[in-house]
Amino acid sequence: MYPKAGLLFVFAVWIFWYTQKMKCRTHVEENARPLLELEITNLTNEGDGVARYDAGGSSSFVVFVRGALPGERVRARVALRKKNYARAETLEIVTPSPHRVVPLCPHADSCGSCAWQHFDYAGQLAAKANILREALRRIGGYN
Repeated sequence: MYPKAGLLFVFAVWIFWYTQKMKCRTHVEENARPLLELEITNLTNEGDGVARYDAGGSSSFVVFVRGALPGERVRARVALRKKNYARAETLEIVTPSPHRVVPLCPHADSCGSCAWQHFDYAGQLAAKANILREALRRIGGYN
C-alpha cells in the first residue's frame, strides 16, 4: 500500500548495517586501542613516521604515526587498524630526534596542514630526497 515507505525503511536498515560494518572494519574501539612503543625508521610523503610492529610469531605490520620523526622512539595509540597496517597518534616522544624543532605555527599540532614544521630544514631535505629515491626505486624500477 505504501511502496515508498517500505523502500525508505529498507534504505534506512541498509544505511545502519553499512555504517556498523564500516565501523567494525576500520576503527578500533575506544577501549581496545592498544598503546605501542615504536621505533620510527622512515617517513611517508605526507610526513607521518613509519614503524614496524612485531605482534608476535610471524605477524608484523606497518604503523604510520602522525607527528613522529625518523630515529625517534614514541608511545602511540592505534586509531585505525587494517589487515596489513595501522595508523596511530603520538602520545609521548620517549627519545626525540636531533632534527626535532618547535613548530613556528601555533596550530601545527591541531590543524594537520603543517606536517613538516616540527622537522628542521636539513632533516626535511634529506627525508624528502629519500622519499623521492624510494619512489623512483619502488615505482619506477630505478636503482
